Amino acid sequence: MNPPFSVNSSSLTSARLSAAVSCFVLERACGHALAGRVAREADLNTKLKLGSQPYEHLRRADSLRTYLISNAFIGPARFEHTVENQITELKEFDALGGTQIERFSTSVRHDLKRLYGQLKDDPTDPAVRRIARLNDDALEAVTIPNSRSETIAGQTSRAVHLDGSTLDTLGTWQPLDRVPVAARPHNRDVQHVQDAGSLRRQVDATKSLDDLAIKLHGFVNAEFANLELATRNSYEHPDLPWQFHIDMAKQASDESRHIRMLLQLINRSNEPYTTEVMSTLDYEQGYAFHPCDPGSRKELLWRLLLTQTFRETGPLDTFDFEVRRRTYLGQPELVRVFDLLLSDEVYHVKAGLKWSRYLCGGNKQHTMMSRAIAHAYNAQQTNERRDDFVRAHPSQAIEELRELSALTEELDKSPIQKIFNRKAYAAAGFTPQEVDQFLAWGYIKPDQQEAN
Repeated sequence: MNPPFSVNSSSLTSARLSAAVSCFVLERACGHALAGRVAREADLNTKLKLGSQPYEHLRRADSLRTYLISNAFIGPARFEHTVENQITELKEFDALGGTQIERFSTSVRHDLKRLYGQLKDDPTDPAVRRIARLNDDALEAVTIPNSRSETIAGQTSRAVHLDGSTLDTLGTWQPLDRVPVAARPHNRDVQHVQDAGSLRRQVDATKSLDDLAIKLHGFVNAEFANLELATRNSYEHPDLPWQFHIDMAKQASDESRHIRMLLQLINRSNEPYTTEVMSTLDYEQGYAFHPCDPGSRKELLWRLLLTQTFRETGPLDTFDFEVRRRTYLGQPELVRVFDLLLSDEVYHVKAGLKWSRYLCGGNKQHTMMSRAIAHAYNAQQTNERRDDFVRAHPSQAIEELRELSALTEELDKSPIQKIFNRKAYAAAGFTPQEVDQFLAWGYIKPDQQEAN
């Protein structure tokens, strides 16, 4: 529980307090609106840009929040009229979408730089000056129109009483929509869109750059889904604890960075991302579930369990395998890439595990049982999709299995094998019983400790 805070008359003036609270509220509102937009944005470059921005806003909001709480400020405090106007515009942006991203972003940054400028000049409190300088420097350079700053300076609107619980609710609103299918470019229908139930192209990713690119396409599909689900988790559940939103925003920012890094590798090949499968199946499988009421805590729990504590555990094994394999092959650039991906995935799984346990009341056994139920549902859905595909495309299904069998036989001869990454699972916080659960599902070869 956060301590209540009060206005300390020996520190910030009321005008400075208004600026600090206004900055916090505006940063939080921007993070919230942008998180709601990511899955709805079709253009992939814009989606990646949006994916990293909520964390930028929430990091700056977090520094202000920590400052206000640690200095025990008490309300009432006021935000400026312009902040309420900006929040109204952000809600309209959230409701209507469209192409106003740059327009609203520039407008918000004007107000944030002006407000941080007020705090940077505070003569009584070096701590708030330091926060304001750091946050102001993190914003892209913008020029504040003199006429605008003259007309809005000092204007305040409604008072809010600040305490630990109300602060975290400022600058958010209940979700205006659901997004069961994530948006992709409008021309995706004329591209190689993966049929539900089909297998990805089977290639040995060590043979050539083109084969590696084909393999990386699947990683990029999964990273886009993780990015979109993390932002929807935050946006659709604004009432969850503050740290939940920080964790989801950080994951989204990480995923955006991962995608850019992987696309750089892919686009060196003759198999650019837009020529391969651009599937949203990972997102759709992780967004909604028949046994869960839409928007419920149970639905959120299943999202976290299936995406962050099940599907994202796969990369703990896969990226470790790639690090060892690329080291053996003498490919240091790829070693660095996969090592960075592995490090971030441990954090993502750890966050998913932490918040799934939170939703289970801190009961690890309940969390494990809930994962088993969600996994059984997911496996059934996957098997049904595969069965439907086999019935509709029997020849293609047979060919897929033939290719998979041939590739598996070839990879089994390699001196470097993909095995269970026990160290990473432990670092993410899984109990020995949960480790046994994963091994019992049979998706990965046991490590040497288990084999012995």
